[in-house]
Amino acid sequence: TNIKSVKYEVTGTSGLVSITIYNSTGGIEQFNDVTTPWNKTINMKDGFMYVSAQNQRDRGSVKVKIYVDGDLVKESSSEGEYCIATASDMLK
Repeated sequence: TNIKSVKYEVTGTSGLVSITIYNSTGGIEQFNDVTTPWNKTINMKDGFMYVSAQNQRDRGSVKVKIYVDGDLVKESSSEGEYCIATASDMLK
C-alpha cells in the first residue's frame, strides 16, 4: 500500500477562520473559530483531498494549500469579508 502524507495548510491576514477538510476516510471534519496559521497532516492511500477556509472577519485574506509528501499540489486564496478559499484534488 502506497500511503502518502497529505498536509492541509491555512494562512492569511484575517487571523480567524472556519475550516472544512476531508479526512483520510473520506469523512468531513470541521474546525470553527481557528486562528491562523493552521495545518493538519493526515496519511492517505487514495481519495479526495479537500480543504476550505472561510474568513470569520470583515476584512483580510485567506489562503489554503494542499501538500502531498511535501510537494505543493494545489493552492487558492481569497480576500474580503467572509470570503472562502477552497482547494481540492484527487490523490492517486
